[in-house]
Amino acid sequence: MSTARLELLGGFAISGAGSAAAPLRISSKKAVALVAYLASDDFSFSFTYTVNGDGSRTSSMVAGSYSGTFTNGPRTGQTYFVDQIPPVTGIISEDGQTLIAAHTIPVVETNTYSNGDVWPAICHRSRVFIKLRGGDDDDHGGDQH
Repeated sequence: MSTARLELLGGFAISGAGSAAAPLRISSKKAVALVAYLASDDFSFSFTYTVNGDGSRTSSMVAGSYSGTFTNGPRTGQTYFVDQIPPVTGIISEDGQTLIAAHTIPVVETNTYSNGDVWPAICHRSRVFIKLRGGDDDDHGGDQH
């Protein structure tokens, strides 16, 4: 069993009605708790997402983009790669301030570590994204008007 805390750096943009697709990069820290095993790591991956006219959203990881480095615990300093994570599907609130998303299908994710270990895993992720005040989501580059 593992748990993760995700702090999103970046944002999502909806351009008009219909669908839009865009690449986005996120960076995060997670804590992994296994029996007699506790560690933290920094990881990042890229993904593309599509926003549909009905407010639904689907994102998919860009193959080969998920990598991380352990910052403490028994694997401190080791790097790792994840071959795939399943698509995340969700719905955006009417006011555009909240996104709720989760995996809808299980996928075996292969974690390959720099010491040669290879671990298969099946993970489920669900997320609630909330737009915070002061977030810059327009096209003026953060200028205050």
